[in-house]
Amino acid sequence: MVVCPISLSAHDCRVLPHDSIESVRHLLRAITGSTLITSAVAARCFVENPARDIIKRRGRSALCARVGGELRRPRVAILGHFDDAELLSLSAMFPTVWVAADEKNLAQLVDPADVDLFIVGRGILLKADVPYLDCHTICFSQNSCQLPGPSASVELTNTGQATTNAYRLPEVPLTMSRIRDADLSRLTSVRGWMRLGMVRPGIFGMGSALEDPLPAARSELASGALVVEEATSDVLATRYVRLTHAGAMKGIAWLPNAMFDRVHWTRAIAAEWAQADPEALPGLDTWRSDKAWQTAGERKAAADIEALANERERSLAEYARGLAELQERLDSLGDMADAGVRRLITSQGGQLVDAVAAAFEALGFSVTKLDEELEKGEPKREDLRLSEPMGTSPWEAIVEVRGYAHATHKISDMLERLSRFALLYEREKGRAPDRRIYVVNGEIESPPQCRQRPLARHDEDVAAFAADGGLTIWAADLYRLVASEDPQTWEQAKLSIRDSVGKLNVDHLLAQAGAAGE
Repeated sequence: MVVCPISLSAHDCRVLPHDSIESVRHLLRAITGSTLITSAVAARCFVENPARDIIKRRGRSALCARVGGELRRPRVAILGHFDDAELLSLSAMFPTVWVAADEKNLAQLVDPADVDLFIVGRGILLKADVPYLDCHTICFSQNSCQLPGPSASVELTNTGQATTNAYRLPEVPLTMSRIRDADLSRLTSVRGWMRLGMVRPGIFGMGSALEDPLPAARSELASGALVVEEATSDVLATRYVRLTHAGAMKGIAWLPNAMFDRVHWTRAIAAEWAQADPEALPGLDTWRSDKAWQTAGERKAAADIEALANERERSLAEYARGLAELQERLDSLGDMADAGVRRLITSQGGQLVDAVAAAFEALGFSVTKLDEELEKGEPKREDLRLSEPMGTSPWEAIVEVRGYAHATHKISDMLERLSRFALLYEREKGRAPDRRIYVVNGEIESPPQCRQRPLARHDEDVAAFAADGGLTIWAADLYRLVASEDPQTWEQAKLSIRDSVGKLNVDHLLAQAGAAGE
């Protein structure tokens, strides 16, 4: 059973209450399993003749009301599930609409040659040989489909799911940009979205995805993209125009995510294609947006939309400027930190010595680099010497600095070096240094949060070193103290370094500073 084409005018019909509308809808579906809506009027009206003559057409029975000539264009076939509100909106948008739940019912209802626009809902699985794909096609299905590609050598299909969060919104016409902004206003991640890619005809599956598709196809796919995964440049929604087997230029659009408003995108995409194909898609040249054909209320609403859109553009421009300034400041501070205090985490050798010296100076110590003061031929001494006036005699410490690519190194060798440097200091000054300090930066090839604290398994060596007035400091802890940029914390750190032995407890210092800040 099929529904015969219907041509209605206002005097043929009367407006029915909502329950009667639903009765008509259920009757049509009961007869065919499909629905034909021929106009916005027909969606809400029913033929006044109660007899509803049954006639023969192409060997099938049909419900008929005044058979006219050719159906008005655009003629639209809708396949799959759409809710009633969407169907009513689409029926108001197009003069002739067929609706079917599956391909079998649609084939019984309408010949593909009569269709100008094919709209596919969610849950539909399409193959590239579906005859309706020879017309303009807008697909909202989230299932794996095969759609005609931008050129005859490729087909568009699902190539997997997005695995990253960041996305990019390519430039599109203003009308589409507004719809997209509204649809994606709460989008924070595209992880899990369907990726769209190209495969050779007849070879289906991810493994056949073209690594370097034909330049024309790749250009069309990219130029029509609506959403792109930033990290991989995979297209997540797109539209383009391709040449059919019949030699006509027809559009393909695929928006496989539930966030896209199907009515708004159908209107915008069909209007875009109508500019190049006004014969198949007449009346979609946005004449309703012309103020001459709008009501006063529409003009007021349109003006409000325009004002809000302009305000949004100004706000976005201001946001972009502010963000760029802050990002530039952040990048500059990052570069300064990398070249300065962050070398406590990333460097070894002379750069690490320089960074440690600068850190101790920031904490309030006077620092001397011994290598710069040694005469030629003099024996090697400690890397740094710290001093601080205390009453009549200064407090002084010798400091040795070491950086290692790995966690393992001979701690005993380092303690022997510091013992030797302490003896040299005693010969020079006539007394032992007030403190021996060992600063170590280990596992510099790993992120600091993944590193093992130095001397974690050398408690006996640390205890022996402490008995001789020794203090070990992890370079990453020294960084945390300096990076706090808190003068009060620095003062407490200086006192702790001067008075402590064993291991410097930086966590305790920072916790004290946090408690004081509260």
